[in-house]
Order: sequence, then structure tokens, then C-alpha cells
Amino acid sequence: PDGETPLEVTVKKAQTRGEDQYQWIFRDISESKALHSLRKDLTAMIYHDINNPLNNIFNSLDLISSGLEEHESGKIDTGLSIIRGSADRLQRLINSLLDIDRLEAGHPIANRAAADLSTLLNEAVEAVRPALDSKRQVIQQKMPTALPLLLVDGNMIKRVMINLIENASKFSPPDGSIHIGMKAFKDQVNFWVEDEGQG
Repeated sequence: PDGETPLEVTVKKAQTRGEDQYQWIFRDISESKALHSLRKDLTAMIYHDINNPLNNIFNSLDLISSGLEEHESGKIDTGLSIIRGSADRLQRLINSLLDIDRLEAGHPIANRAAADLSTLLNEAVEAVRPALDSKRQVIQQKMPTALPLLLVDGNMIKRVMINLIENASKFSPPDGSIHIGMKAFKDQVNFWVEDEGQG
């Protein structure tokens, strides 16, 4: 209920001048409970999302099996492309789970190095290309002629880009466009994604 604060209570016994004394320690654990709840919700969401690419893998295997029987190379290529994209997404989800564990253990999760954001964005777009093609969606890019190299964790930044583009694709109608772009501001770069969905 509102107004209540979760507490952790510790009691220690000590003797002073031959008499038993008790020390009561009350610690506010609101932040730790909130963090635990957030972690639980995030983990549940990630595990739920893992089911989608797994289902795509199984369905694509059926598609490939059917294509082999009918000797339709186009169907086989489509199935392999979906499997590859789904496997990549599974790897990103698993890496996110590992990042949570590293953060809770107090370990650093970023390996920063100079990175070309244009290259990372192109790789992110290609990673979600099968999902875009399945809905006949196109990417509209607005990029400056040159961007500075930034000291970032390239893999982590690319995972963020992929997640944002995947979400835009998910909430955009078939045959729609997804607008992405970057703009440099002194020592930072702004990246945005716009979809054509409701809201």
C-alpha cells in the first residue's frame, strides 16, 4: 500500500557491563526491491520474446523440408534467411540476459573502441532485412555525409539499433516505410527511428 516502506531488520546482541544489549538496524530496501522487480519483468519479457524467433526457426525448417521435396530453391533461400535472422535475434536476447547478470555482479559490460556509426547502422538494417522484406517495408535513411568516430561498444550500440528498427517494423503496417537517421552534435551523435504505426 501507499505510504509503506519495505525494511530489512537486523538484530545484534552484545553485552555492556554484564548486561545484554540489543542493536536493531533498519535498512530501507525500496530501491533493491524496485530493482528486483524491474529485473524480473525484464527477464520475463526477454524469455517471452525468445519464443518468437524459435517459432520462426521451426517454421522455416518445415518450409525448407517442403522446398527440398519440391526442388524450389527460392523457397529454400527464404527459409534459410529467416532462420539466420531468427538465430541472430536469439543471440542478441541471450547477450542481454548475460549483460543483466554482469551488471548485478558489478562487472563492466562495455568494451569501448572507436566505431563508425554509419557502418553499424548498415549492419543493423541488414540484420532485420528478412523481417522488413516479409512485410514489404522499406527503410528511408537520412544520414549526413560524414560522421565522427565515437568511442562506444559497437556490438551493444548495434543491438540497440536493431531493437529499435525491429520495434518500428513490428508496429508499422505492411508496405510502410521506416525512417531512420543520424545527426552529429559536437562530441555526440543523435540517432532516431520513426515508424508509420498508430500513436
